[in-house]
Amino acid sequence: MRIVGGPQHPLFEELRNAATRHAGCRLQLAVAWVSEEGAALLRDAISPHVDEVDAIIGINNEGTTVEGMLELLSLARSLRVLYQHPFVTFHPKAYCFDDGEAGALLVGSSNLTGGGLDSNLEASLAADLSPDLRSQWRDYWRSLEEHEFCFEVDSPEAVGRLHAAGHVPLEATARSRRRAAAGPSDESTPPSGKPEPLPTRRSKRRFRPVRRSIEIPFEVIADQEEEPPSLPAGSIPNLFVRTLTSNDVAKLHGGAGTLEPDLGLRAREQSPEFWGWPDLFHEVVHALPRHQRSIDARLFSNKTGVSGVPVELVIWFREARPGHAAEFRFRPARLKGDETIVPDGFDENSVVVFERDGDGFDLLLVTEDDLRYRDYAKLLVTERPAHRYGYGP
Repeated sequence: MRIVGGPQHPLFEELRNAATRHAGCRLQLAVAWVSEEGAALLRDAISPHVDEVDAIIGINNEGTTVEGMLELLSLARSLRVLYQHPFVTFHPKAYCFDDGEAGALLVGSSNLTGGGLDSNLEASLAADLSPDLRSQWRDYWRSLEEHEFCFEVDSPEAVGRLHAAGHVPLEATARSRRRAAAGPSDESTPPSGKPEPLPTRRSKRRFRPVRRSIEIPFEVIADQEEEPPSLPAGSIPNLFVRTLTSNDVAKLHGGAGTLEPDLGLRAREQSPEFWGWPDLFHEVVHALPRHQRSIDARLFSNKTGVSGVPVELVIWFREARPGHAAEFRFRPARLKGDETIVPDGFDENSVVVFERDGDGFDLLLVTEDDLRYRDYAKLLVTERPAHRYGYGP
């Protein structure tokens, strides 16, 4: 038996290792919350090693989402919900792998969400499935299945009924509520008369699920139009999101020319600290002098898998000169025309995301059918002649 402590040792890795060690096994899981990202990460962790998945989940406090349930429904042989009362929360987080001869039981604090499996400060106990422990687990599982408030969810229409009753929100609604509930960062200025906020630091995800489009086959409850999330005064953004011009999209897919999209001076001056300007730039001379910085980055897309691929990211600035405006550009090495990285559907509506990672960045190529596209697209608040961009928390 050992302790699995995230985020240094995230549960995602433990799930993947258990599925590999016990290939052909059955997985039974009981969790309080399921998100789309969490269910997709589970699919990536256990496929193709686990033959059968049975799940019992909770829906208290609107912690489980429509898309999370639909994704889990497509993965599981059986899906049940245990809901007794708003003030009686179904709260376990347990994952049992059993191949008939051996297995593993993981019990702790990790829900089936992106944070729970990856970036949150979680703790679980991992134990080999001895005969005695298997017997105890089966008794516990049977008690859940036979609970009078445990019921089967066997179709998307059943998910739709839970949504219509107000128990299961859409992913966008759940994210919006989490953002609204989040406290100010350590770099914000507290309102007059308010106590100083606690220092904070955003978590960093290492695992991103392979994209799989989730269609909602029922009418959803319309939410009020959301405003893009705002940044506390004086804070440094965590994200920069922008679309590419049609010319840059063509280059991305292997067309003629150098792929060096112009970020624009206006965007840089909105948050020079985000880019490390000018402190992290140094002068170099090619045909003409310019100031640049080179970063060892990781790039993620729906083709790279959960760990991404390493790329060199160069960001550079050149002063205006006769016949040429000032330029503030980025060049992601090895990206142009690489079919193992660039999504087939990347177009002028897709986005490139710069996500801060210490003094550097991760790069994300996000198409309209990716899991987090809606959140990123809300940040595209500044219109330029051929592209849109924006910063976000």
